[in-house]
Amino acid sequence: MQLPGPGGGAGVGDAGQVYANLGFRSFLRGFIVSSDFVRSPGGGWLNESGVKTQLAGISVSYSRTQLNEFSSEAFRPAGDPLKTRNKIRFDGTLPGPSRARLPVALEVQRDQSVSGAVQTALSGRVSAHVRQVSASNQMTWQQSGGHVTAGGAFQLSSRSVDLGLAGQLGYSVKPEAKLDTVTLSASKRLGPSYLLNLGLVRAIASRETIATVGLNKSLGRYGLGLSASHSSGGDFSVALQLFIAMSREPRLALWRFAAQPKADSGAASVRVFLDDNSNGIMDLAEEPLANVALTVNGSRAPVRTDAAGVALLDRLPTRQGVNIAVDAQTLEDPSWVPQRKGVRLVPRPGNVAELDFPVTMTSEIDGTVYLAEGAKKRGMGSVIIELLDFKMAVVSSIESSSDGFYIIPAVDQGSYHVRVSPEQIVKFGLLDPGMREVTIGPDGKYINGVDFVLVKKTVPSGPPDEKK
Repeated sequence: MQLPGPGGGAGVGDAGQVYANLGFRSFLRGFIVSSDFVRSPGGGWLNESGVKTQLAGISVSYSRTQLNEFSSEAFRPAGDPLKTRNKIRFDGTLPGPSRARLPVALEVQRDQSVSGAVQTALSGRVSAHVRQVSASNQMTWQQSGGHVTAGGAFQLSSRSVDLGLAGQLGYSVKPEAKLDTVTLSASKRLGPSYLLNLGLVRAIASRETIATVGLNKSLGRYGLGLSASHSSGGDFSVALQLFIAMSREPRLALWRFAAQPKADSGAASVRVFLDDNSNGIMDLAEEPLANVALTVNGSRAPVRTDAAGVALLDRLPTRQGVNIAVDAQTLEDPSWVPQRKGVRLVPRPGNVAELDFPVTMTSEIDGTVYLAEGAKKRGMGSVIIELLDFKMAVVSSIESSSDGFYIIPAVDQGSYHVRVSPEQIVKFGLLDPGMREVTIGPDGKYINGVDFVLVKKTVPSGPPDEKK
């Protein structure tokens, strides 16, 4: 069961009017039940209740809408306004040739107005896809006030890479069977940004033919829509549309332009830099990191940081948590590690959040573990070496190789202790060789030769690398 919270309890309709909404959702043994109550600014109300389920592989949904002096963009005021609407819909597939499946849909809708007038509509659609050709046929039957009409549209379409072709026949069945319209269209992509559209429509009854051409630009710093049409009756028209979306990068005070809208989405200005002193703040002498990729909810974003170490992430989803992180694989030096694994942000429309990701230089600690046997010593494998911070908490651990050599990778700046695991010392009857103190500086210099020489106690006990 789910009740929408305050964030989903009101919406803004046409003319900036506020509609109050209360909804109910429940999942019961394969059924999805819902009910929504909406109150308009004028005091009218609407209730839409429905149920969805699946029967024998067919999706079935039913909804009932009741209105009382309610108006909105979907339900415009009228002389005889709608009172109730009942709708039932079936979606499924039928077996076709060569194991193909034919998607089908059937919908029945019954509207009743305040005066008691009833309008019934029955619509169905069947589709097929064979190789690169798609075919569909949709028919609608309507009855209103004793008058019956029926008609449909048959469409064929095909697309290959950057070229699309389509044709449609519009026809009537009642009150008279006839062909109404013939439509042909083609689209051709001209590079990644431009799309050319051509169209031809023939109205059979009026014997009028309309030719159209359009050029659209949807990527880049601006969007463009240019269209023209000419009819056999002598009418001619030309239209030009220009789309520009703007956002401001707050750190660099630069305006960014785009063809796609972005006003209703969120954005984040992300800066990545090499934090030499590990204070988490970008000081004047510290280096910004360019060409670093970022991830949004685990997926790599299409932009990278510039020479100033800054990247603007726009079109982020709003009013929900978004996880932003540095893609460590794109850092130039493998010893660089982001101090922050990630940041969870809730973007707001029209607002640009500022995030910093300091990157520090890490180091490596290596050495060899020896087992002393009289005057001789040899490398000892399978020994666990532990790295402890200044609070004596284990930061990481590593196991020595068969020759006794070990490497502790990706160690951040700071002071540490290195030791052999106390559990192994006790288990194998070894004398404690003590701990080694090491300090990792800002330069990330590797620490070499942190060796351990292990000596057995008087009671014999096999070393960890002696396995039988």
